[in-house]
Amino acid sequence: MSSAVFQCAPGSVWVDVAGPMANCLAFLIGSIFVARTDRRSPSRDLLSLFVAFNACWGFGYLMYSAVTDTGDWAFALHAVAPIGWKNAAMRAVCGVSGVVLYVSALRWMRTCLPASWELLAAYIGAGICSLILVLLTDGLSVSPVIEAVNESWGALTGIGVLAVRGRVARDQKLRGRHAA
Repeated sequence: MSSAVFQCAPGSVWVDVAGPMANCLAFLIGSIFVARTDRRSPSRDLLSLFVAFNACWGFGYLMYSAVTDTGDWAFALHAVAPIGWKNAAMRAVCGVSGVVLYVSALRWMRTCLPASWELLAAYIGAGICSLILVLLTDGLSVSPVIEAVNESWGALTGIGVLAVRGRVARDQKLRGRHAA
């Protein structure tokens, strides 16, 4: 649920980009399976959540690294292009591409994701599981807890927004039917 407790020594560019790249790859491969799965299949909900979570983590990390100048993408780009990464334009490209990919993935996924309450429960549950994992591994250490919150609830904010917006839209449709 969270890589906040996993640290690598000595660090490596390949190790730094492996996590976010694996998320992006899982999103792409999972999307193929979601597109080929029957809409009525219960396994489609689980697969769709898997794909959405990987999209949020993989693409959200681009934004996070661009804004905070930390995280896996920032560490890798510091090593590969230390002067270029300090350039605001390169960080802006990283951040904007993260926003575009994140929003595009969620727009596509919103038609595949489960109903609003189930989606909201998955969002909250993922964050709680990440925090429990960090607390069991590192105890009450502040830095890993903050990182777990960023990686779970922060990165998955789009899923929470989709859950709430889906609920509001459904309620508006129901009110419209009753008024007619």
